[in-house]
Amino acid sequence: MKHHTLAGFLGNVWGCIGIMLLSLVAYLIRDWRWLLVAVTCPYIVAIISIWWLPESARWLLTKGKMQEAHDLLVRCSSMNGQAQLPPSINTEVLGKIAEEEHTDTHYSYFDLFRNPVLRKISICTGIVWFSMSFTYYGISLNISGFGVDMYLTQFIYGAIEMPFILSIYILMDKYGRRRSMAWPMLITGFSLGINVIIPVCEFLQTPHV
Repeated sequence: MKHHTLAGFLGNVWGCIGIMLLSLVAYLIRDWRWLLVAVTCPYIVAIISIWWLPESARWLLTKGKMQEAHDLLVRCSSMNGQAQLPPSINTEVLGKIAEEEHTDTHYSYFDLFRNPVLRKISICTGIVWFSMSFTYYGISLNISGFGVDMYLTQFIYGAIEMPFILSIYILMDKYGRRRSMAWPMLITGFSLGINVIIPVCEFLQTPHV
């Protein structure tokens, strides 16, 4: 659990690297069809790797695969520097855990809005994600509207995220998620609001080759 923040941070770092690599690949491959082929090819490796990546222990338990779940936990234990699992964790214990967690109740997305607490969390989370995605992709798709080199701007756009992601990781590790995310979002909203009232520079309105 203590490494969840770090795992999310590393995922965002690779996203920034991908944005910078995309600008380089797009600069070298100008035809959009071949560019689409180039950025799609790495997914072939991801599809092939499905046969080598292990399933989660919880999923294996829900499917009744106790021995496979136990073997996976043994591998995870060795990766964490432990010689072996505690004797209390065996296939019989895992089977009892699976029986206790098993339920015949089926849930749907509507259940997120039937419970008052889940409804509040779902609505707030939906609004936050919509606002963040709308702002992020709105700026990304208008990257050519800055009036400078599109490829260089895209590269800088990815590189500039690195220090911000690092600062957010430090803040989240020290102050928690809510305060660390609330203040940057307020600052972003305030900055975008100011940007609306700032007149457009004539340099940006003039087409450049």
